[in-house]
Amino acid sequence: MVNILIFRTDKIGDLIVTIPAILTIKKYFGEIDITLVASEKNYKYADTLGIFNQIHQFPRKNIFSKIFFIHKLYKKKFDYIFIFDGKEHSILTAFFIKAKLKVALSSTIKFYYKIMRMKFFEDNENTNLNEVFQKMLFNSNISAKISNYDFLKNKKDNNFSKLIPIFHYVHIHLDEKWFNNLYIKSYTNINPSSNQFKDFINAISENDDILITSGLIELDLVKGNEVIVSFQGACGSCPSSAGATLAGIERAIQQNVFPEAVVIPTNAYGMKEVEDEMSSRF
Repeated sequence: MVNILIFRTDKIGDLIVTIPAILTIKKYFGEIDITLVASEKNYKYADTLGIFNQIHQFPRKNIFSKIFFIHKLYKKKFDYIFIFDGKEHSILTAFFIKAKLKVALSSTIKFYYKIMRMKFFEDNENTNLNEVFQKMLFNSNISAKISNYDFLKNKKDNNFSKLIPIFHYVHIHLDEKWFNNLYIKSYTNINPSSNQFKDFINAISENDDILITSGLIELDLVKGNEVIVSFQGACGSCPSSAGATLAGIERAIQQNVFPEAVVIPTNAYGMKEVEDEMSSRF
C-alpha cells in the first residue's frame, strides 16, 4: 500500500485543476491511500469526489491547533507528499511530516527552502499548470502521462448538471480572470469589450446553447423594460459584471422573456433610486 499526502488548501477550482494529476497517481500505483489537506473552501466539495481516503481541513485559528494538526499527520508514515497549492503554510507543514519523497510547487523559492529535503518546481504563471504537475510526477519516478481530464463525467454527485434543462451547451464562467488588471498581469491580455463578447457569444451559439455562470446576482426590481440587478460579493467590483456578464444576462432575457429588456446594474442605475423605487412599491 502506497501512502500519499496531498496539499490543496485553496479553492474548488484549484482542486479541480489538480484532480487529473491525482487520478493519474492513483491509477499508477493501484493500491493507494490518499490523504488530502484541504481548505474550508474546498473541503466539502473534495469529499463529494470519492477519490480521497481521508480529508483534513487545514487549521487557521492559532499556533496550537496547527501544532496539533502537524503532530497528527506526523504519526502516519507517507511515501510521497505532493504540495500542489504552493502555499508557504503547506510547505512548512510538510517539512515536519515524515515521507520518503516530498515535491512542492511554489511561485517563489524562498531562501530557507534550500535547507528542506524537498524538490521544488516553480510556478512562473506562464506555463500550463498540468505541464508543471507532469514534471512533478516524472521527478517522483511516476512514469505516467496525466490524463482523466473528463473525470467530472463520472462524478456521482452531479446535482448541478442534472438541473440544467439543456443537453448540448457551451459553458462559460466569467470572473476576474478574464481581466488581467484584476488577476495576474503577466497573463495574456484578453480584456474583451462588450461588443467583442457579444460577437463571441453569437458565433459559438450558432450550434450550441450557451450556459453562463458568474457570481451571485440579486434581482432588485423590474421597472418598465428595465431589469435592475445587483452583483454580490467579489463580483460587485469586477468589470466583467458591468460588461460581459450583463451582456449575457440581457441576451438571455431578451430571447426568453421579452425582447425589449434592458439589464442595468445598481451601480449604474443609482442605488438610492433603486431603494426609493422598492420602498414605494413594497
